Amino acid sequence: MRRGINFRKRNKIKFENLNKKTLITISFLTIVIILILIFIFISISKHISVSNFENYFSEISVQNSEADFSLNKISIISSATAETSIKNISFINLNISQFSDIGIYLNNPKNTAINQIYIDNISFSNYELGSPCLYKKELIDVGLCSYSDNKILNNMSNLDIPTDSNPICIGFYNKSIKTDYIASAYENPLDINGTILKKANIAKSSIKVNVNFNLHIVTSSNEHYVCNINFDIPFEDNSGNNMYDSGYIIRTFTDLDNYKFLKIAAD
Repeated sequence: MRRGINFRKRNKIKFENLNKKTLITISFLTIVIILILIFIFISISKHISVSNFENYFSEISVQNSEADFSLNKISIISSATAETSIKNISFINLNISQFSDIGIYLNNPKNTAINQIYIDNISFSNYELGSPCLYKKELIDVGLCSYSDNKILNNMSNLDIPTDSNPICIGFYNKSIKTDYIASAYENPLDINGTILKKANIAKSSIKVNVNFNLHIVTSSNEHYVCNINFDIPFEDNSGNNMYDSGYIIRTFTDLDNYKFLKIAAD
């Protein structure tokens, strides 16, 4: 009788151990299958994502290769100006600022109708003196400092749409690079132009501002193009003439292969 009971106990223990092993095996296989399915799902998703990105990238590349606009040239006139006040009978007090007129010439071979031109992401760097800004420039004022506080351009500021062969005009103004500079009232003539920077011992390196902004063009059919514009304010013309000596310079940039208008999604 006891022998039969012991036999049944041994069989029960063997059965329980077998069930545990079976359960462990089934659990292990289930985990393996789940991991395999997850791997397959991730692989398929990744393939689909890469394929979609490649298709999108290819589509954008084709659109940009057929962009309606490019840059022909950028011309910059640079000089300086000063606000004057009489210190006394012998001296004049000068508040010196530097300005540049920026002309951006567009290529529009298809004569695409333009509905809006604006700039954003405006930034300035690498300067030590002054308070630089961009301001709205009228074509008739090119070559003259026409800055005023109410003309300052901010992000999303609209620019005048050029006609014929006229450029997009933007004014640059670096305000108060030197204040309270005392000049002799007897100096004849006292030229208020780039030469005043030399007389006031203002180093070029301290006012060689890097200007950066995005130029946006929106067509009448609501196609949207953007080009990043980035340059240093020049003090020499294409022949090497120096604004500090000549009073003003005109610098023209024509090697603009790095300036591309990219077509982006409509607003």
